[in-house]
Amino acid sequence: MTAESALKANGFRAWIGDAINPIVVKEMRQASQSRFVTAMLMTLLGIQLVALGIYLLFSDEATTSFDAGRQVFTVLLGVVFGAGMLFTPLYTAIRLAAERSDAQVDLFFITTIKPRRIITGKLAAATAINSLMFSACLPFMTLTYFLRGIDLPSIFLLMVICFLTIIACSQLAIFVACMPINRIFKIALGLVCLILFFIIYVALMSSVSRILFFGVGSQFNSWEFWQVALTALGVVGALCGLLFFLSVALISPHAANRALPTRLYLTAVWLASGIIASVWSARIGNYEPVDIWMVLNSIVFIASLFVAVSERDTLGRRVRLAIPVSWWKRFFTFFFFSGSASALVWAWVMIGLTLAWVGAWRKIFGSMNGLDSLGDNATWMSGVAAYIFCYAACGALLRRRLFSWVGIELNWLFGAVLIGIGAIIPFLIGVLFFLGSNWQLEEYGYWLIGNPFAWWNKPFRSLYAAVGIGGAAIIVLMCRRWFIERVRSFRPLNIDTEPRA
Repeated sequence: MTAESALKANGFRAWIGDAINPIVVKEMRQASQSRFVTAMLMTLLGIQLVALGIYLLFSDEATTSFDAGRQVFTVLLGVVFGAGMLFTPLYTAIRLAAERSDAQVDLFFITTIKPRRIITGKLAAATAINSLMFSACLPFMTLTYFLRGIDLPSIFLLMVICFLTIIACSQLAIFVACMPINRIFKIALGLVCLILFFIIYVALMSSVSRILFFGVGSQFNSWEFWQVALTALGVVGALCGLLFFLSVALISPHAANRALPTRLYLTAVWLASGIIASVWSARIGNYEPVDIWMVLNSIVFIASLFVAVSERDTLGRRVRLAIPVSWWKRFFTFFFFSGSASALVWAWVMIGLTLAWVGAWRKIFGSMNGLDSLGDNATWMSGVAAYIFCYAACGALLRRRLFSWVGIELNWLFGAVLIGIGAIIPFLIGVLFFLGSNWQLEEYGYWLIGNPFAWWNKPFRSLYAAVGIGGAAIIVLMCRRWFIERVRSFRPLNIDTEPRA
């Protein structure tokens, strides 16, 4: 070997070494040295071996029943899926939460590793550990094929579904571990996640028997199966991507432009999913894909209103350094950069574009049945958006005027409290005054005027719309000076003339 070839080989190896995420290397090294991981894996293999061995040795159905393989596979899949749902997200979240604690949080800000690579490494490590568990149990799974009653495509499909479900739950656990809250609230959210994981586990295992009974081959030829499967896969994939970008934003420094990647991702998902839903609805002659797309995206953008009022008012030096000098570039980047004003405008623009998209689609396909329901849902979401904006903005104003000592990041909490008060108190007053014979349907709706989700009551929609639009207009007038100041301050930082912060 020549010296030149040796240098090239070393250069390639060095490139490979640098390309590997250091978080993955650290996590896998510690996992391989952990007695807990080793004990868990050996216990899982022991359960699989004992369960299969006992069934083959002591059960007469192993040689006489034609669905023995299906029954054994269901048991083995339940064991490995349950272990993965419990262990992988919990192990990943605990390790990340320990590093996110107050004692070690400085490591997130002094390391040269980007926040995106940290979250990617954590998720990749969880995927590798989960792959190790499934690959170790795969021989026992495939052995059930020889017991009759199950085919190999069904085995592999169900294992892939369970595998992807565990990865999605791991991403949710990573997001909870990244949240900047104290240990008590984080444990409470962890318990909620465990309950959610149990519900997912029960729901998925209950559908396993149906898939095994009909077989994968018959399901592949059914458009209904692909319609449900692709919709679920797209929704779950989009939510996992959103949780990923939110996790990256949560561990990024406060001075960074944390909102930019998340808003770009949501805008791209909105556009791609809108095109797919529109083409899908036109192809099958049904408005439901567009309706689902409109409702899901509206929920995300309405929730963004709460996030918007909790963002910082003034832009930091790092954000202003990234603002373009050109005015037209600055106009478009204003919607995506960090800042409460930018977040509010972006959320309302996306809500408006979503409703306009639905209106244009209804105009083009006006002869399709059921479009009145699509219009009702669009009206409902627009009314909810107006109410939520009023409550969120009022919560921010209340915090600023009366509780200025509270951080701006808790503005959403004040808005949530106002929603509870506005939705419950008027209804309770109505119950107290009209609990007897005077309680009638035509008077029932008046006491729901503060509930942002009461738009299902069609006779009172005009009243609800007047209150929501009027309240939003008043809030806009009250905050117009604040908004104009934020727009004017959105300009690039002049390093030569402005002092350092």
